[in-house]
Amino acid sequence: MPSCLKALADVGSRDVEIIVVDNGSTDGSLAVLAEAERKGLRIIRTGQNLGFGRANNLGTSAARGKHYLLLNTDCFLRPGALERLVSVLEKRLDVAIVGPRLLNANGTLQPSCHNFPVPIVLFLEQSLLWKLLGGILLLRGLRGPLLIAGPHDRERAVDWLAGACLLVRAEAYWAARGFDERFFFYWEETDLCLRLKRLGWDVLFEPGAAAVHLGGGSSADPDLLLHFFKSLYIFYRKHYNPGRLITARLIIRLMSLVKAARAGSLWLSKENRRKARRSKQEAASWLRIARL
Repeated sequence: MPSCLKALADVGSRDVEIIVVDNGSTDGSLAVLAEAERKGLRIIRTGQNLGFGRANNLGTSAARGKHYLLLNTDCFLRPGALERLVSVLEKRLDVAIVGPRLLNANGTLQPSCHNFPVPIVLFLEQSLLWKLLGGILLLRGLRGPLLIAGPHDRERAVDWLAGACLLVRAEAYWAARGFDERFFFYWEETDLCLRLKRLGWDVLFEPGAAAVHLGGGSSADPDLLLHFFKSLYIFYRKHYNPGRLITARLIIRLMSLVKAARAGSLWLSKENRRKARRSKQEAASWLRIARL
């Protein structure tokens, strides 16, 4: 967390207030920030993990600015990034959210521009068919699943952006009533972007600003995967008709069973105990998801 806050020092001459929402941390972060709190840093102590959306709603409710920088503690802004993002919102009054180019710790691109997860997109991504279709003209230039929307080398409007680092116009945020707190983790930024678009706002990707995000690979954790699909079903029930929800469930159950079978076969074939145990846990995780 301290490293994340240090990266905010490059804010030019702008008046900035920093609010930390401590979501029940147990790693000693608050002790490290004690001196900064005495100097004006605001800390909201929740005492428990309230989830991404609810925690951000608490922080923004306490903020006074016309723009909110929603920043994960494992995300570090590169020099000049905040100034660039603010300038976009000041020039583009039609934009509600702008996000930077996200990078992994080694400097490689971490895709952050995404398409809404309609069933065909969901099927191609979950089945990995996008790898086979990569050469088709329609998909040319795609650098990943169809949930990853196109190239990340130019400013452009997108369906939604990953929530690790987002600059949000306060007026638009509250017009959409902030994050839907039914989403504990995953898909809450997707839901917010969709609601903002329906209100007439744009969501913009700005590659001229960059941030390093350390947590881009965390979704391999079995519990996080479960949250991922639970939240996806909330998103479907909220925004899509029952037919689409049924289709999504069938796709996810089928793909989960395939992935469970694959992990199970690896578990039976592995001689290394640690790898075999990991494959067994993976198979069990996919079976849990298939039963959602």
